[in-house]
Amino acid sequence: MAEGEFRISLPVGKEQPFSMDLKAGDVLYVLGSNGTGKSALLHRLDSTFHGNIFRVAAHRQTWFESGDVSISPRERTETHNNMRQQDKSTDARWLDHYASRRASVSLFDLVDAENSRSRRIAQAFESGDTGKAQENAASMSPLARLNALLKQSNISITIEVGDLGRVVARKGQSDPYSVAQLSDGERNALLLVTDVLTAAPGATLLIDEPERLWWSNFLGQVDRRTIRNRRGKKIDDKKAPTI
Repeated sequence: MAEGEFRISLPVGKEQPFSMDLKAGDVLYVLGSNGTGKSALLHRLDSTFHGNIFRVAAHRQTWFESGDVSISPRERTETHNNMRQQDKSTDARWLDHYASRRASVSLFDLVDAENSRSRRIAQAFESGDTGKAQENAASMSPLARLNALLKQSNISITIEVGDLGRVVARKGQSDPYSVAQLSDGERNALLLVTDVLTAAPGATLLIDEPERLWWSNFLGQVDRRTIRNRRGKKIDDKKAPTI
């Protein structure tokens, strides 16, 4: 299959397997009653597909100990690799050995994405390529895209990277405060949007029970807007499906 495409192929009794091809940028919702195997389906897809997968589990921990980025680049890479192995294991549907680390990885990725953009702009200016610097500066930063999505969804907070790389929030004209003090819904929103926007180019996103990760009345518009905003990473032709 072409890069960024995803094929679902599942056995259906004695009949021919059910197959469906998803193209880059497609969003597929899987609906069904409790106990019909929706989470099991996502786990199967995650375990058997060998491409670039990013799965968000329904039971993941969403609270932060603080807004500090508490892991190093090396720890982030090792933790991410370990989480991916855990996600493919049989017990991953109900057990998460890295629950307390996932939010730290998300914060690291948000700050790193913001810093990477700043470095690209600075490097272009330093090399004398003002055109490239202006091109990079004209694109929305990860934080700007995140805050635009929150605003469009009537979530009245703004996320910033403060001193020492701490991730902080503001409400209106308030003083900055730690994202650890956000409400449950606000933290869910921050993590879900961050994970989608910072996922590697070409990643296929598997989001289990998204209504548990965000308020249901915002869910549809947020899903569509968040996926569309990945275009800010200039990967229009290599975006992958979300399930």
